[in-house]
Formats: sequence, C-alpha cells, structure tokens
Amino acid sequence: MDRSLLKPIDSTESLFKTFKKEAFRYESLPEYRVPSEKGELKYFRKYGKLNPKSLEPNKWHLMAIGEATKRGAQNWRIRRLSKRMSDYERMEVLYYKRLAPLGFKVWAFRRDFTNVPELDMLPIALDFWMFDEKTIVFVSYDLTGQVLQLYEYLGDPKPYIAFRNKLKKISKRIV
Repeated sequence: MDRSLLKPIDSTESLFKTFKKEAFRYESLPEYRVPSEKGELKYFRKYGKLNPKSLEPNKWHLMAIGEATKRGAQNWRIRRLSKRMSDYERMEVLYYKRLAPLGFKVWAFRRDFTNVPELDMLPIALDFWMFDEKTIVFVSYDLTGQVLQLYEYLGDPKPYIAFRNKLKKISKRIV
C-alpha cells in the first residue's frame, strides 16, 4: 500500500458524531488490549458475567450509537471469532448484546473460515472502521492487541465495501 494514502489520526470520536448513514467495524483479533477493558476482563473471568458498571468508560460511544439510531443511521460490525472463543471474545459478545437495545448489530464468522482470500491480504485484513462507505480508518495493533495508531485511508473505499459485503455473506447475525 502506498503509505502516502495513510494519514495518522488521534481519534474516531468526531466521525462517530457526524456519520450520516452507517458506521461499520471489522474486528479480526481474538483479543484486544484496551486499557479501559482490563478490569472488565478480570471481572468476567472471575464471575462469568459483565460488570454492571462496565458501560461507564464508553459513555460517548454509547451516546453516539443511540443518537445514530434515532436519526436512522446504523452502527454495526462483523467479528471474526475463534472456533473455541477466548474469554475476551465471550465477554465481547455479551457486551454487544447489551448494546442491541440501542440499535447495535453484529455479524460473526469463524476464524478458521478460509473461503475469502482477502482475509490473508494486508491491508484489507487489518481491522478498520468505515463511515458512510467513504471514510476508512485502519486500526493498527501490536502482537498483543494493543492499539498502536489510527490511520485514515485516503484511497478508494470500494475494495473495503466489497470486502465487508463478502464477509457479511459468510457471517451469521449474533446480535
């Protein structure tokens, strides 16, 4: 990929507040190391359920989902899951279910599914956000799932729209 098409950005928060039609996310890792979720995962492993206070750190995201739904926009994702889901993946699916009343939708497919060649192609296989089928934001992670950098992609979004559509065809709605 031509690196001149990647513009480092600090946050997606403004994109969440301004998208008109759709915010889409492709998640591929078995676990993410998000500092605000460290305690959540520990709680989940200890009690086998979500902490009732777990929505507090992401209030802006919850408000953005609710506001988007009210204006007729969608917030959805496709999640690549392990055959034997990790504790993190199981916790995340429960979290998604909490968001369903706000209009949040999730499709998933198994990690060992290999009939989509693009799953092994970089940068297509990277996690990304897509806003209104126009703005693509890649999320770069280290090997442990810690966010390194967000990059706005300044190129043609069509390959990512096609990739998303292929994944949706092989996925099952879980929320």
